[in-house]
Amino acid sequence: MQNQKPSQADNTIDEGASLKGGGNKDTSVFNKNIKPSRKNKRLRLLLLCNYDIKNASTVCDHINSFIKYSRHDVYVLSNLGNPPTDFPFKDFDIIVIHYSLTLAIEAYISPAMRNELRRFKGLKALFIQDEYRFVNRTIDAINYCGITLVFTCVSQENIPKVYPPELVPNVRFQNVLTGYIPNWLPIYPTIPLHKRKIMVGYRGRTYPAWHGRAGMEKIEIGARFLRDAQKYRLKCNIKWGEKDRIYGRHWVDFIRSCRAFLAVESGASVFDFSGQISSKTDTFTDLLEQDKVSRNPQRFLPELKSHYADMKDRYFEDQEDNIDLSQISPRVFEAAALRTMLIMYEGDYSGIFKAGRHYVALKKDHSNMAEVVAILKDPVKCAEIISNAYAEIIQNPDYAANKFIAEFDVIIKDSMKLGKANNRDKYEGIPKRPKLSQTVELSRKKFEELYPFYMVENPYGSEVSGQSKAKKAFRLGRAVLGRLRAKLSR
Repeated sequence: MQNQKPSQADNTIDEGASLKGGGNKDTSVFNKNIKPSRKNKRLRLLLLCNYDIKNASTVCDHINSFIKYSRHDVYVLSNLGNPPTDFPFKDFDIIVIHYSLTLAIEAYISPAMRNELRRFKGLKALFIQDEYRFVNRTIDAINYCGITLVFTCVSQENIPKVYPPELVPNVRFQNVLTGYIPNWLPIYPTIPLHKRKIMVGYRGRTYPAWHGRAGMEKIEIGARFLRDAQKYRLKCNIKWGEKDRIYGRHWVDFIRSCRAFLAVESGASVFDFSGQISSKTDTFTDLLEQDKVSRNPQRFLPELKSHYADMKDRYFEDQEDNIDLSQISPRVFEAAALRTMLIMYEGDYSGIFKAGRHYVALKKDHSNMAEVVAILKDPVKCAEIISNAYAEIIQNPDYAANKFIAEFDVIIKDSMKLGKANNRDKYEGIPKRPKLSQTVELSRKKFEELYPFYMVENPYGSEVSGQSKAKKAFRLGRAVLGRLRAKLSR
């Protein structure tokens, strides 16, 4: 069975000398002479993350939410691999590991960092996504680091299947969405439908076969729609290559220029507990170069589906659709917030978007393409669906980032109380040290001088993708130089 946990020897983490002593040196950046304030109940929260503005804007926006909305004092350490020398972990009440860091991969969280997390006596919480990968290694890392609170995208009923209680005792799992409504996007003015240059837009990604049926759907919806669009003379901008991905301000501009946007549910339909499915599939594919499918739109999809069927038959026939990880994707919120109509495969979408009211449902065999196109070409019907999604979902505070963080703060508080009540060896509640009062800003300034962090207020407005001013200037210069060389060669 794929979901059997490998032996402990396979995933042993060497503690080494870093767990011996090393904690006696005073590395505090906070004033220890401050008298405790009973009125000040805010906690010092350390957020470990990878804040990369060149990545998808939704990731940075998610990190920003903690800084902007949490009632606690949030300190950010954007860091990969080893921890900074003499970092003052012990000065914090809580450490939160963001999903931009993958706990099971040493390039993100090194053995040295895991040792620091293991030594830390306060509450440790983990946000995790893409949970279909190397599940057993993740469980080992959770136990080793002493994490007692996990925010997961796995549905509540499926959590015991992915994280069996006997393997992760004393760990609380809380289901959350993959993302929340960015407060910046509704501010952008609405572009009238008749001024939008693109009828249907989409950006996908060619996922490995071991992502299963769900991974195939993310490619298939774009490839099949683009093929059928020719029949209806629809102007589309649909691509799924890695080089075609768009970020920052250009992603916003792209969505706003489309009358409709394609989307499917997020997640994968195969859980690779041991890591063997992905390892075998990727190795087999690389050896035979089976990932080099035709660029011809008529041949691309059949070749890709044939490869997927072959890999499924060889390596994961009995693992497909055993656990449901389907959920709403952040890009669905992004499109609705920018007043662009959604055309999506039929699905649940975390129970938030309803077919026919908030989006146009496309059957997975595309048999209702004519009906979808009829709605797409009817501006009144499009406006009605877009307005429903914007008013009933985007303007609904239940899906806003500040509401999510308020719930997070409550869960943190409850977990702190539970940890103190249980008096666990791994978790001793709030460390006994003076709390901050009037010198919070002074201490924060010192911390940020030592560990600089620059928050981009609106990640969706950043200039990070292919058509930046620098690249435009470079391309223009190269074009001018080319023309000069052509003249000189005559």
